[in-house]
Amino acid sequence: MKTKLYSELIKMKVNTPTEENAGKIVDILGERSKKHWEASEVEMKSGMIKTEKNYFRVSDLTYVDEERITLEKSIDHGKESHSSDIDISLSTTKGKDLMNKDEEKIGTIYDFEIQIDSQPWKVWNILAKPTGMSPKKRRLKISIEEIESVEPDMVILIESYVEPE
Repeated sequence: MKTKLYSELIKMKVNTPTEENAGKIVDILGERSKKHWEASEVEMKSGMIKTEKNYFRVSDLTYVDEERITLEKSIDHGKESHSSDIDISLSTTKGKDLMNKDEEKIGTIYDFEIQIDSQPWKVWNILAKPTGMSPKKRRLKISIEEIESVEPDMVILIESYVEPE
């Protein structure tokens, strides 16, 4: 299973059949399910001065290497808005508080682990910085299966989080 971090994917250059560095990914959008979130669309920007946003299906993209993704069509053939079945944006979920089921804050989401060798891509884990100042606290890696809901200002887990020993 080939995975990449969200923070790495949004920095990647996107090439088209006719143009190098045609744009870059600025957000990954998807649909929530219990086992994983399907990352089915990407938002891309092109241009330096006048930037245009376009939305593409993940199936239009091919992962080339650590620095490049190829878009199978021209950058100006994207949709002007995302699909109506999209219910999660990783850019707006990043930075939200991660809460246990008792709504006690356990951390802040800083990244996502995405499986990119499937269509659509799948978000398997969220990564969070734990709350508190203890140097012994490790960053949290939590499976999407453990998430109960995504609220406007927080993500709530199904169970109370128990720190591994």
